[in-house]
Amino acid sequence: MKEFAEVYEEVSQGKSVRVYEMADFCQIALQSLYQILNGKRKPTSRDLVLRIAEYLQLRPKEREKLVNSYFMTIIGKDVYIRRKSVTNFFDSYKEGIGDLRFFRTSTIEELPNLMTISNTLDLAQLVYNMFFETKKEVLCMYLPSTFPILANLVRSYEKEGGQLHIEHIFGINRQKQDTELENSTLRTLQNLIPIYMGTTDFKSYYFYEDMDSFMYPFPYYILSHAGLIQIASDFKNAILIKDEKIQSLYYAHFNAQRKYSTPFNVELTKSNQIMKNSLYYWQNNQESVVSYRYYPFLYPLLDEELLKETTMGMDPDFLAESIEYMDCVRAKLEAYPSKLLFTFEGIQKFMKFGYLGEIDSMTENTFNLRDRKEIIGRLIDKYDEYGYMMLKGMFGGIDPLIQLMVTPSRGYVQIFNEHKQSVFLGIRNEKVLFLFKDYLENIPENLVYTPQEAKQLLKRLLE
Repeated sequence: MKEFAEVYEEVSQGKSVRVYEMADFCQIALQSLYQILNGKRKPTSRDLVLRIAEYLQLRPKEREKLVNSYFMTIIGKDVYIRRKSVTNFFDSYKEGIGDLRFFRTSTIEELPNLMTISNTLDLAQLVYNMFFETKKEVLCMYLPSTFPILANLVRSYEKEGGQLHIEHIFGINRQKQDTELENSTLRTLQNLIPIYMGTTDFKSYYFYEDMDSFMYPFPYYILSHAGLIQIASDFKNAILIKDEKIQSLYYAHFNAQRKYSTPFNVELTKSNQIMKNSLYYWQNNQESVVSYRYYPFLYPLLDEELLKETTMGMDPDFLAESIEYMDCVRAKLEAYPSKLLFTFEGIQKFMKFGYLGEIDSMTENTFNLRDRKEIIGRLIDKYDEYGYMMLKGMFGGIDPLIQLMVTPSRGYVQIFNEHKQSVFLGIRNEKVLFLFKDYLENIPENLVYTPQEAKQLLKRLLE
């Protein structure tokens, strides 16, 4: 309860506040308001907090801070931080990696057998030059996921037409609290997504140890047949070593460490395989599903005739795949209670334009008005059985193009790269899955229509 009271005290500093006037303005008993402002009682609702902010005439950032402190007070600081990390992930993953680009300046062969580096940009340039020496071999990286501009280096090489094969091992400090550990895992995914989105064959592994304990003060390294780059924990100082015996010792360390590490379990699939991979996830699922889409998940409501209409003119194999997907999803939803979140705005757009959501990027065909009404009627009939939940609006800053489907053991996120092309991230990392699932299962009640409200609104669309 202290979080809200502390933030209130901060944002009300210097303001002339008469609590009895505030109580009257907020339509709350004076004694109750005193207890809330003194941290002896939780605020009763978000609306009350907004009224307090209005009375105080707070600036937008102060208002947001006060509202955030309310949620922190209601659900607890750790839980709030955990869920906020998911919001931050979806807000920032699409920011990209900036315009910093590298170009080859020399070959590793031209450099001395022992060379020191003393700044981060020179280190990055050396790493980039090494990319050109790897050819078809695997480049071994024993680095934290926070290594500066790693994504810029990889994407710069891809723009040169190069094809990298990278195996990356990184550590996560187990000494952190559970919430910090989960958030750290999500930040790792955020750091690595630009690499997953590219053409590089990228495999990552993690272990729960402090990486800095190996070969201090140069605990990290990048290794290929061309040489070994030992890297200090400040990412500024480094040593290039070209010595086969030393390189052999580091290869042995890398291979041993990989055996004791866990695959990060994130796989990328291009957009033309999304249907196939979605089907794979549903076929292998034996658990309840939680999903979020801007458009409602309508596949289980379709039939063969409707699918033939919207896939007309496409590859017959795609129609067969769509039918198999439809039947599979329907069977799973009937077997396992699930939650299928979508937005009211999304269903309105479906009613207006007739796009299905799943395949509108693959076909220009749409449903006619009669079929749209038929599908919405089926949505009303199956609303409770299939676990549909209609949101009053987009939440948490999630881009309307994003799709999420998670269970405790597997899931996927459909996101978009800087070229607006969809990519499919299959995830089996339990901590990332927990964060996404927890986030979707605990959306504030004020953002969700009750089943009765949702069905009433859907019926109005049919009028």
